[in-house]
Amino acid sequence: MAAYKFVVEGRSGFEPISLELPTEVAAWREATTLCGELVKDELEPSTAFRLLVFDENGAQLFQINIVAT
Repeated sequence: MAAYKFVVEGRSGFEPISLELPTEVAAWREATTLCGELVKDELEPSTAFRLLVFDENGAQLFQINIVAT
């Protein structure tokens, strides 16, 4: 298991989340699930946010950008 850090930028009130997951594929799936929840619960017109995923060494693995116009 490896530690992955999930950081949401552009939305206040979201603290970074650290999770132990078995693979980068599992980290990607968690990232897409989190984005889906944010879109469903938090996204409003004319807003945007970014989800960044880092490995345990601090290297960025993924970035997902969501923009509502």
